[in-house]
Amino acid sequence: MIWLAGLLAVATAPPQTPGRAELPPEFFPAYERKDLTTAVGILEKAAAVCVANRPANDHCLDLMLGGANIAWRIGDIERSEKFARAAVEIANRTLPVSHKDRGVAADYFLRALIAGNKDAEAVPLLRAVIATRPPEHPSLATLNAQLGQSLFALSQYAEAEAALRRAAALFEKGADAGKFDHALVLTDLAVALREQDRDHEAEPFARRALALYEALVPLGDPRLVPRYRVLGLILNELGRYAEAEQVLVKAVMLVEADPNADKMGQSTLYTSLAFSVDQQGQVDKGEALIRKALAIQEAVLPPGHRLIAENYSNLGWNLQSQGNYAGAEAAIRTSLRLREAHMKPGDPGIAAGYEALASILSSQGRREEADPIYRRVLALRETANRPVLRDIAFAFSNLATNLNEMNRYEEAEPLLRKALAIAERTFGPDHPEISIIYENLADNLSWQQRFTRIRTFAPQGAGGAAKDLASHAPARRRRDGHAGPKPRIAGPHR
Repeated sequence: MIWLAGLLAVATAPPQTPGRAELPPEFFPAYERKDLTTAVGILEKAAAVCVANRPANDHCLDLMLGGANIAWRIGDIERSEKFARAAVEIANRTLPVSHKDRGVAADYFLRALIAGNKDAEAVPLLRAVIATRPPEHPSLATLNAQLGQSLFALSQYAEAEAALRRAAALFEKGADAGKFDHALVLTDLAVALREQDRDHEAEPFARRALALYEALVPLGDPRLVPRYRVLGLILNELGRYAEAEQVLVKAVMLVEADPNADKMGQSTLYTSLAFSVDQQGQVDKGEALIRKALAIQEAVLPPGHRLIAENYSNLGWNLQSQGNYAGAEAAIRTSLRLREAHMKPGDPGIAAGYEALASILSSQGRREEADPIYRRVLALRETANRPVLRDIAFAFSNLATNLNEMNRYEEAEPLLRKALAIAERTFGPDHPEISIIYENLADNLSWQQRFTRIRTFAPQGAGGAAKDLASHAPARRRRDGHAGPKPRIAGPHR
């Protein structure tokens, strides 16, 4: 995380301002022997007495600033926030806007809020601080970067993107161009775009961030892992699975060679790499990776954690691809049981669990059982608090494909056309998902004996759908459900 103005920490005792309360004499011996915990306690008592006796002006401000700074240096974030909050209240009440101590108090308060993940409170303060800084102020890039991170944490992705773009532009033309903070902001911007399903736009930022890191750190440095991971996830979403595999393998090799690597991060890398290789037909390799991820997660996470539930679904998709329908159904029912037991009503993960179950039932020929479940999935997707267009496209496509398999072609056709319209707005033109929907729609029209319409509408490059489909009965192609939830990044990936 980028900290504000180098944390504003000082190596010497807090400075004194004439007219303000002096530091207590007993503070200095404790400070000089580096007993900062005792020093903070002394400042805390002195500040309380000062406020009780002199509440009307800035007399107590230096005590508050000193306490905030010293508490920060010993890692006592809660205490630092308490001091800083009091300092901001005093400074804003008694000092002019341009006074430097108002800025110091605000920066101390911000770093404590950010460290405590109090982003809702940090955002308005960050905006206020940014508004007071002149356009050439060197801290503006860092402040905008932090604003973007806090907005991201609040799921305000469009606003986060705007702040991160400002930060990236400021870093690009400043003294930190090409350095770590610049690279971190580019990664964060890629993540914010990805959360908005704008992976095509995200890719160049992820690549630039990786290139900067590769120029800054030695080969094999573990700080490259997040950059590889973000780019790999984006390439997966773009359907460029072989490229994603190459990038994610590099990340996996680094974490496996690092004895201090975060185990949960390692497990999510296994899951992402499994998705890449599964999509290329390397399902035996994918199964081994998913089971590695599950082993880590079940050892580290509490029972019912959503990552465990999602990975049981991933295992089910994989086993289904291998023709192991009994194993796949068992894994998916385990996932659905965990989701229903531990996720809140309306959580999109519940829809994903039902989608997986419907798919495995349909793939076993149990299509009448699958039909009401697919309809339930579509209803859940469309009424979600934050509808995801790609998931709605999958829901339409999967329901329609299941109807095709039951020879209910006229009912399936408008659903496939809705899926296609959404997918063409959501995915890039060369994404394999669009090809699959085109093929399913071509099959549908063929089974309705509407061959001229197939030739007219089938695009070049849509998986061969532009061939003379009138000359033969086309092989039935199925999407067989959504291959697991989109792997998400919990926050700007540092």
